[in-house]
Amino acid sequence: MRIDNASATSNGNPFASASAAARHTVEHGDTLSELASRFGVTTEALVAANPDIVNPDLIYVGQRLTIPDATREVTVRPGDTLSEIAERHGTSVQALQAANDIANPNLIYPGDRLRLPGQPQAVASTDGGSSSNAPGVSSGDSGALNVDCIQNVRGNPNVTPAFLREVNAMAQRLGTKPEYLLAVMSFESGLNPKAVNGDSGATGLIQFLPSTARGLGTSTGALRAMSAQEQLRYVEKYFQQYEGKLNTLEGVYTAVLSGTARPDPNTTLFSSGTAAYSQNRGLDFNADGRITSGEATSAVASRMFGGVEAVQERFVQVGAASGANFADGSFGPQTSAAIRRFQQDEGLPVTGLLDERTGRALFADAASAGPDADDGTDPSSTVTNGQAWPVPGHTQINRADKAGEGEGEFGTSRGGGSRSHKGIDIEAPTGSRVAAFRDGRVTGVDQDPSGYGLFITVQHANGLETRYAHLSGANVNVGDSVTAGQAIGTVGRSGNTPSTGDAHLHFETRLNGTAVDPSRYL
Repeated sequence: MRIDNASATSNGNPFASASAAARHTVEHGDTLSELASRFGVTTEALVAANPDIVNPDLIYVGQRLTIPDATREVTVRPGDTLSEIAERHGTSVQALQAANDIANPNLIYPGDRLRLPGQPQAVASTDGGSSSNAPGVSSGDSGALNVDCIQNVRGNPNVTPAFLREVNAMAQRLGTKPEYLLAVMSFESGLNPKAVNGDSGATGLIQFLPSTARGLGTSTGALRAMSAQEQLRYVEKYFQQYEGKLNTLEGVYTAVLSGTARPDPNTTLFSSGTAAYSQNRGLDFNADGRITSGEATSAVASRMFGGVEAVQERFVQVGAASGANFADGSFGPQTSAAIRRFQQDEGLPVTGLLDERTGRALFADAASAGPDADDGTDPSSTVTNGQAWPVPGHTQINRADKAGEGEGEFGTSRGGGSRSHKGIDIEAPTGSRVAAFRDGRVTGVDQDPSGYGLFITVQHANGLETRYAHLSGANVNVGDSVTAGQAIGTVGRSGNTPSTGDAHLHFETRLNGTAVDPSRYL
């Protein structure tokens, strides 16, 4: 988020304030109603303060808005850190902690509203206040994981700000990290307090067995009737018996898996010849006849970084794995081998196990490196870490000085010569991942041999539609819901591509059925 200083005067505008008015540069995902809530003003006040807004449902990335009579409260967004919020609003982390009774400055949660202490000061101009939403990392110096990127957290109605605050408080009491607790609950139940295992009858956030529930003074039926926040009382009660052994993810997860907390990843849980080993043979990644705490926990660790498939896709992006079928969402020996290659390349201990350190290293440059980073790629290309990004702030239109290119109506065309071109063409090698521009629903996966080739159509809110053409593959179906940044297909050269045969993504935007210039969104 970018907030700039504004030396506003009233000028007859009842919503302007010389002391508190600020400027905000619209980012991807911003809406007027969300901005109004974030800055503590009404949507009507925002519209009145920005007379260039004709349609309140249509603001675009890069648009500069005047924020009238800014409140002394802010709403935490995914990826925010306390230090970033303090810098943006001219205060200190310590002052924010004191004003909001925050015990751990490394843990704030999306949706929290924070009071800004003291008198308004000049708001610092930054080049991007919120951190990247790369899975599992935040760009602050706190070292805290981005809780919003833990699998099953984002968009989960059970995961309220109050629930997250209680998980944080519980983690402090238990001597562990809230990320560990969330990852384990995500793995066991998808953070659904009513989840039930049809075979064993295990119920709830950490899949309490009926006998376990009785030992805690409750029942699986009573647990199912509780909200996620209410059920945390029994989650904590269960973990209290393992005090001192929950300082690692392995300790937290094995306490649930085996009933004995094994915080050392090298500890043997199951040995060859036992029924437990036979049931979990697939976890013996190095085939040495024993399943360790670390092997059993690797798939759980992936939950902290978006899940197994997200981790596998990242290994493909960084070159530690390849193959169209590698990212299958199943954690096994192939994924373990990719981890070994990555750990060796990064100078990490080569274990073949996904732990927190490896996960952070895997996603570290995804948080800091953008398409303009000096990564050795052609600056005219939108390919960063193997992905073509038709997303706000990450798309660069091909330069017209390249051979065979001509300026079309909306952007650079790969067809040669000047002709009408209802979109932009984005250079990328065949097979590069294509990401959804915004949240939406897939309305078409079609073939047009004489034109678009294989193309995907996605319908978004407010009448906006996006098209992704000349693809070599699609991994979504009609009716699927997609989220911004989700991989939906791969770059190719299908359909009517130019004689040069260059692979590229044709990206197009339509508003209520009419083609519109993508640059107004990008």
